[in-house]
Amino acid sequence: MKNHPIQINRDTLEERVWNVTPELPYMANLCWMNELPDGMFPWHWHGEVELFYMRSGAIEYCVPGGQQVFEEGEAGFVNANVLHMTRAVGDVPSVQEEHLFLPSFVYGRPGSAIESRYVRPVVRSGGIELYKFDKGDPAQREVVQWMRAAYDAGARAEEGYELVAREMMSRVWLALFRATRARQGKASSGAEDDARVKRMLAYISEHCAERIGMADIARAGMIGERECFRVFRRQLNMTPLECLTAQRLSRACELLRGTDRTVLEIGLACGFCSASYFGKVFREHIGVSPRAYREGR
Repeated sequence: MKNHPIQINRDTLEERVWNVTPELPYMANLCWMNELPDGMFPWHWHGEVELFYMRSGAIEYCVPGGQQVFEEGEAGFVNANVLHMTRAVGDVPSVQEEHLFLPSFVYGRPGSAIESRYVRPVVRSGGIELYKFDKGDPAQREVVQWMRAAYDAGARAEEGYELVAREMMSRVWLALFRATRARQGKASSGAEDDARVKRMLAYISEHCAERIGMADIARAGMIGERECFRVFRRQLNMTPLECLTAQRLSRACELLRGTDRTVLEIGLACGFCSASYFGKVFREHIGVSPRAYREGR
């Protein structure tokens, strides 16, 4: 249950969530963020909702239009189909227990009263992308206990853990529904920007090994370069070229740890024009040379 394989479609940025199946549309996973390249899980989205509890350290969640840090002992929610990325924050190892499941895990049969009254208003609301449960609110304080009970039952492979998980996730869902009721139905004013950013990030992911620039990224979003820059700033708090560099470095980290290709070959394969430039950028962002990163130093 530790660090499930990352399977992100480079064309769409949709993540295929490991072990969520029609037979059991739910999984629990222990995520060690510091073991990922640069302590970061890249931009992606998935049809499953995500509930998580911070076991230790801190993680920053970024969604279009905002960021939020979750510290040890805190719990949160990411809605289905929401573009997001996460990164470790601080020096303490960032470890989270996460639950990913299709909404049908809670409501059962499509068209049921549970789906229409309690699930659909949350999932289809453009106003709920990322939510932090309030530890100081007695009505939400039990959320962490329910999440941990579901995780522990699965970790121990208890008989009936699937039923325990469904019961606990249903309790959490009711708390989420009540806590976010006032925000439900408020459509996101940045819906058009969200779609543009998804297209442009998908283009960056697919073409990061090539010599691309602002004009190419803007063209993928069907907007001008100035508006492209503004959209990235508004939605991601990054520039398009910063996103391009981050994607190239993420790919380089995967190749350094997962292949025997030379540093020069990897640098060129990830869109850097020379070994010296690759080493310079890598050191600035990762803190060590590509060779030292490969050796685990």
